[in-house]
Amino acid sequence: DLPRAAIASRPLSVAAAVPLYFVLPLYRFTNLGSTMSDETLRATQALVCLSWLARSAMAGVIYQTARMRFAATHEAAVAVFFAALLLAGYTATGGVDPLAMLLISLAGYVLERRVLFALLVVVSAFANEKVCIVLMLWVIAHALAGRRYGAQALACAVAFGCYLALRVAWARAGDEEQLSPASYPSAAVALVLRSLSLKAVVVNLFPTALFIGAAAWTGRKIDQL
Repeated sequence: DLPRAAIASRPLSVAAAVPLYFVLPLYRFTNLGSTMSDETLRATQALVCLSWLARSAMAGVIYQTARMRFAATHEAAVAVFFAALLLAGYTATGGVDPLAMLLISLAGYVLERRVLFALLVVVSAFANEKVCIVLMLWVIAHALAGRRYGAQALACAVAFGCYLALRVAWARAGDEEQLSPASYPSAAVALVLRSLSLKAVVVNLFPTALFIGAAAWTGRKIDQL
């Protein structure tokens, strides 16, 4: 059986955990219950381990970015390292978001290296579509700061096109409305209306504005180094 659509459209997020599925020893805990099969337990262990490894690697990349790209002191970079780990703790323990955050942090580290950035972003489209969306916002924010990343923006657009092609080629039951252009106008109106609520402002609009503002500020900061 195929997983649900959210995972089926992110194959690399699951494929990255396959080696861990076969390598990790099987653990059972008293309070876990006996209804979970060995295969399900191994798969859960693998996804949780991948999540932990991705968080740790992400924090390491952020530390290196602070040191190499922003000339931060060792103490400041360590503070950012632990802050990244703390904030990453708000994501799902066995979810796919930590891997996406690792890919985003890696892309930020190689932002100036066009070919490597493009390869990373295009591959990430098969892991999590959020990566290319966040990176496109990042590129737009840097453009607001006067830095031009045309090649990087094109790579993000190509990556999102790859994701859409994957959704069409690997369509699942329940995806029909998402893949039908006729439903886009009504969906856009509904999205705008939902965005006007206080919850949407706090959960979606404010973090997005904060991210774009911070990215634009770092773009100007790099020019000053």
